[in-house]
Amino acid sequence: MLADLTTLAWRKGSSPMNRVKNMTLNMVSYISDNVTVLRCSGRLVLGEDADALRERAKKLLVEGHRIVVNLTELEHIDSVGLATVAGLHRLDNSRIKLVCSSVHLTGLLRRTRLDTVIRFYETEDEAVAVLSGHGALLSPSPAGDGPVELRH
Repeated sequence: MLADLTTLAWRKGSSPMNRVKNMTLNMVSYISDNVTVLRCSGRLVLGEDADALRERAKKLLVEGHRIVVNLTELEHIDSVGLATVAGLHRLDNSRIKLVCSSVHLTGLLRRTRLDTVIRFYETEDEAVAVLSGHGALLSPSPAGDGPVELRH
């Protein structure tokens, strides 16, 4: 299940396989049921951190991957980080699923009302199941902006 374990902490212009110590966002990626999971930890803030996550997701999409981005272990996220999360959803919400079970971060998503337009899963397994075709059915979202997964 945990094939291709790779730790990523990188800046734009450098190899994603090299760790960069001055970055505050760390991404660990692995493959689960033919879905790439990016587990983020640290800080998702203005600058190289937000750029790194956005560029990594774009690259994976171009390569044809389906992606789960787990934000649960983030310690801090600023307004640019929130915009990056919204941007990931807009890139391709049929191939990118977002996970967040952190009490702090889910509270922030509720206060900013992002949880009303973006579906956040509680576990990586749940998001992977949806992307791999073993998950929930789709129906129109209340906001009318695209599908929202419904649990049985």
